[in-house]
Amino acid sequence: MIEVHEETGSDIVKIKLSGIVTEGDIEAEKAQLERILEERSPLRIYVEMIGLDNFESGSAWNEVKFLFRHRDEVSRIAFVFNSQSEQWAGWVGELVAGGEARDFRMGEEEQAMAWLMRA
Repeated sequence: MIEVHEETGSDIVKIKLSGIVTEGDIEAEKAQLERILEERSPLRIYVEMIGLDNFESGSAWNEVKFLFRHRDEVSRIAFVFNSQSEQWAGWVGELVAGGEARDFRMGEEEQAMAWLMRA
């Protein structure tokens, strides 16, 4: 599942990945993310992957392509994870996403947001 939350009047977008991420999940959120990127880029993105089990076949590739296509529209991205597999998913995201990226463990959500908000 993917949930996207906009911070009104801000360049920060929160994305939560959990359970099994499907191609349908990605397609459902892609239009919203495209709109946000058009309105407010560059973005600062907070990605929480706590409880992420896996990506459905093909959906991970679609996510990577989306991130790569918009890499110049991201200034910072914070990945919050709890397990080694979630950390690996964030690492792949860091490789293709533009801007500065940083990993945070579960329990460091406030530090992740503070880092995103710094100039």
